[in-house]
Parts: sequence; structure tokens; C-alpha cells
Amino acid sequence: MRVPAVCSIAVSLAALPAVAQLSQGAVAPSESFSLQDDGTSLGSNPAGLGFVEGLEADFLHNGFYSRSRDDQANALYLTGGTGTLALGLGFDWVRRRGCTEIFCPPGVGTVPSSYRRTNVGGALRLGSFSFGAVHRGFPGLDLSSWDFGALMRPWRWISLGAAVLDADRPGPLPRRWVVSTALRPLHEDLDIAADLRWAECTNVQLNTPIGSPVPSCGFDRKDWIFTARARVARGLTLLGQVALLDRSRTQGMVGLQVDLGHVGASYAPVIGPGDPGDVWRVRASTERWPSLRSPIRQAVELDSRKRSPRCGASRATPQPGPWSCAPGACR
Repeated sequence: MRVPAVCSIAVSLAALPAVAQLSQGAVAPSESFSLQDDGTSLGSNPAGLGFVEGLEADFLHNGFYSRSRDDQANALYLTGGTGTLALGLGFDWVRRRGCTEIFCPPGVGTVPSSYRRTNVGGALRLGSFSFGAVHRGFPGLDLSSWDFGALMRPWRWISLGAAVLDADRPGPLPRRWVVSTALRPLHEDLDIAADLRWAECTNVQLNTPIGSPVPSCGFDRKDWIFTARARVARGLTLLGQVALLDRSRTQGMVGLQVDLGHVGASYAPVIGPGDPGDVWRVRASTERWPSLRSPIRQAVELDSRKRSPRCGASRATPQPGPWSCAPGACR
């Protein structure tokens, strides 16, 4: 949910490299389907692209602190939009260990330890409604998939989203569903969201070898993900998320997002069972996001008011510096 004073950076904790479906790539800190409306939408929320304006480049990293865990996912997303129509091109570089807890094409040994995901998509926004589609290809894996999503924001305080991921059920991968709702109870200062996610069992059961356990699937093995973002100052946002995964695991994260106009960054450590990990994102955009205020600049502007002849100083006062012409320097 784009906040005029806080531009949201959206981690689906369920999507960290070791426990993600093969077709998933990198995610951003505190990622929620109904909140996501920037360039990172290309990776997981096709409909969010419809809210992108101008050009944007995002780099994402997901990994683990332990050197013994080499699993990681990195992504570069390039997007551009007019506020009505948006297009995006992105690449994910994924490194995983084996096929534990993830869905793999037939034959465990067929999945390389490293592979690339290519994303090409677009979205159309009509007023408060946006619909998007993204095609994902996997060079060398003979695999591709389609994701479709819809996002509706009838009022500023609510956002409703739904998506079908891997909609064409490529190979042995199951179709996945997402339903999400976000609310803004305290004007522009707080966003809260709940995401419900689950995978169908059709392809999973058909492609699981006899005698092997069936990977998590079905509505009774759903994931709940709760997200909160609080603006503590202009350009400074606290990120928080708790995920209840497959009725057996709980993960959480607390992070920070800093925006400086046309660039920004966010970072969050992931806490839960297993090895701790982290996620971070770096953004560059032509659209100016609400920026963290600089106390140095404010001090210079105040000094310029005192020194500028246009502010009532005498002719003997030295000539003003360049900051005297800054907006608001003289009243």
C-alpha cells in the first residue's frame, strides 16, 4: 500500500531459499501481497506493477549468516510505469542445496545447485484496480510458468489482493494461491496486512515417488503471514513480520527501511527455527520517495536566511551562499 509519506518496501518468510518452491526467487523485507506496489512486485505480485510510476531498479538478496549454508537468492528487477501501464524485466540467481523441503522436477538429481529465473511482465491499472501477469522462465531447466494477480484499493485505508502463481502447473509444480488484505488504521503512519497462502496437491501427488513423503500442500497445510510497517519519521520505517508456516514452523523478522529521495535501502534479519538468515534490498528510482530529513541541510538553510539581503540583512552583510535560494529560505 503506497503511502505518500512512507513508500513501502515490501519478506515473505515462507520464501527463503531453503524452503521455497523451485519457481520462487528472491523476496524483499516485510513483503505482503496487498502492500506491494513498487518495482519488487515483478518478483511476486504481478498486480503491484500497476502502481509503479517512472523508472525503478531494485537489487534483492536473501541468504543465511552461517558459512555452512550456501543457499541464497539474488535478484535484479528493472521496471517502468506511467501509473496506468507498467512493464518489467528481471533476473533471479538462485543457489540451493538439494531438494529438501522444495518441489523439484522428476528425478532429484536433475536440479542444479545454481540456476537463473527470468521474469517478464506487465500490469494495467484502471483507477483503484490493477491486473498483472508475469512469465517466468528457467534457462537450462526446461521449465516456465505464468503468474497472475489482481489488486484493488477502493479506499485509502484498505487494499485487497489475490493471485494464482504457477497458474499453468508447469511440470510437477503445483498451482499456488494467495489471498491478502491490508488496512491502514492510523492514517499514513501504520500499515498492517494478513496473507493466506497454500498450494494445490494435484501435481505434487502425481509426481511424488511411491513410498516418499508428499511435500506440504493443500488448504489444510496453509501459511499465514502477518505484516506491519510503522512510520517513525519521514523516510524511516520499521518493518515487522510473523509467519505461521505449514502448522509446524513459526518465523519472524524485524527490520528497518531508509529512503533518501531517489535511493533507498531496507534490511531485516530472519529469526526462527533453523539457521538464521537475512534479507535486504537497494532501490534507485526516478520517482522521488519521501526522504529522511537532513539536519545539516536545515542548519545551512537557517543560516542563509540570516545572511541573505532578501531576508532583511544590511548591505554590509556578506553575499549569501547557494542555499539562500533553496525553497523556503526566505519568507
